[in-house]
Amino acid sequence: MATRVGILLRNKGTNDILLAHATGRKPPFCWDIIKGHLEENEEPIEGLIREVKEECGLDISNDSITFIGDYPYVKGDTLKVYYLEKDIPIDQLYCDSYFTDPYTGKQKPEMDEFLYFNFSKDDLEKSYVYKTLKVVLKDAFSKLEVYE
Repeated sequence: MATRVGILLRNKGTNDILLAHATGRKPPFCWDIIKGHLEENEEPIEGLIREVKEECGLDISNDSITFIGDYPYVKGDTLKVYYLEKDIPIDQLYCDSYFTDPYTGKQKPEMDEFLYFNFSKDDLEKSYVYKTLKVVLKDAFSKLEVYE
């Protein structure tokens, strides 16, 4: 069992949460929050800052990040979820974390597109977010009062 860290990046003053498209994934489950595994001996907040920088190019090291909670996740892992509300210009985001495509052998970014998704209760059920993440998001949003 491993620990993962993830963040709800909320576009300031809205109910829009940043989602990233996992390269090569197709519906129904292809959009995700910024998240990843901790490296050996890495503190959760350090891993979160690293993952955000790698997956969308943002430096959040000086921002006020709020811990929301620990959630059971896939393969028995724990997902530590954090929250940050910030103005984020989506056209300036980029992924600096790569994997080797098993079919072509070429390096590809882990995330290839970003969007803000306005989560209402109905939208979440109809969205292309991973099933396991939907449960996490529902609880986290209720704690943050996203459904105001």
